[in-house]
Amino acid sequence: MLTSSRLHFASTLSIHTTWGDRLILVTGGLGFIGSHTTRALLQAGAEVLPASRTRTESPLLPSALEVAKLDCTDPESLSAVGRRHRITAIVHLAAVPLGREPLLAELRGNVDALLTVLSAAARWNVGRVVVASSIGVYAGVETLPWHENAPLPVTSPHPIPAAKKSAEILSLASGLDVIVARIGGIWGPLGRPASPFLAAPGMIHAAARASTHSHGPSDSSDPEYGNGAGSGRSTEAVGRGPRTTNAAGDEGRRRGDSGGGDGHADAQRTAVNADGGADMLYAPDCGTALAMLATAGGLAHRVYNVGGGRPTTNGEVAAAITRHSPGFHPSLTTGNGGALIPYLDTTRIRGAGWHAQWQLDRAVADYIEWLKFGHER
Repeated sequence: MLTSSRLHFASTLSIHTTWGDRLILVTGGLGFIGSHTTRALLQAGAEVLPASRTRTESPLLPSALEVAKLDCTDPESLSAVGRRHRITAIVHLAAVPLGREPLLAELRGNVDALLTVLSAAARWNVGRVVVASSIGVYAGVETLPWHENAPLPVTSPHPIPAAKKSAEILSLASGLDVIVARIGGIWGPLGRPASPFLAAPGMIHAAARASTHSHGPSDSSDPEYGNGAGSGRSTEAVGRGPRTTNAAGDEGRRRGDSGGGDGHADAQRTAVNADGGADMLYAPDCGTALAMLATAGGLAHRVYNVGGGRPTTNGEVAAAITRHSPGFHPSLTTGNGGALIPYLDTTRIRGAGWHAQWQLDRAVADYIEWLKFGHER
């Protein structure tokens, strides 16, 4: 069941575990990927300390969970955490929000944060540091799928992959037990309503908004999201009649008027190319992958791709949306000039014991129901 915008399963996750004095610090632990990673660690039985500079809670996590107030660019802030807790591993996900600072300030902030975290890890003698990198570091590599052993170009087409490449080099040269996670296109609860890298979130927000405006929130089914059991309980939305809604909104809505009034991308503004796409991984699966990298012993490599391991087209996402919400049809165009969709080789992380659990149809249905319940992200 759902209660007061917090999933029931989140409020009942155990925070009393059997790991003794092992405590994993997750920087950015209340953010998008951070919340899913913290939750996955809790489900694995780990003692977890999520850290955030500003936030105090996440709808995916128990309200009673301790959260550390932490500015990763401030050595004293990290030292204070170390005085209160014995940190034995770190998952470093905190970053300066994209576009919030001038470019050079953003780059400096992220480098300062990384070096400050690595310095603290050395002082605390932590057993493992997982550093988040990006699929973008492969830009310019021509052979697909992208494998961890591929030589990376020195130059980058965007500041993000440039910063991630430098973070990888610095981290792996630190002398610590560092695992680099090259993360693909992550989507799902708490993610951005509109992404410059993925079309799926915009289409799914549009479908959820259209369904909510047409019929009201579904109250006959719980989202499957995160129950981990695959119970078979339907996530099908109620009230699907013959009425048809397209990606621009319902029949009476002016083009471009989302009707949401919340400032978020709650309708698909433009048609997307059905033949375009990306390597996509649902956020809960990303969380379990990072949790595994933080806790597994005897890892054979220091760099792991974290992604879907295949190209997922926008047409596939649109079809999954329509199967869940037959009255909604995302706006699509066709033809991408034969361009290949980059994707990650995930053989290495699957060989380490991780496997994605969320197939596309189940994930799309889950995300739509999550949004219909009233979550803005």
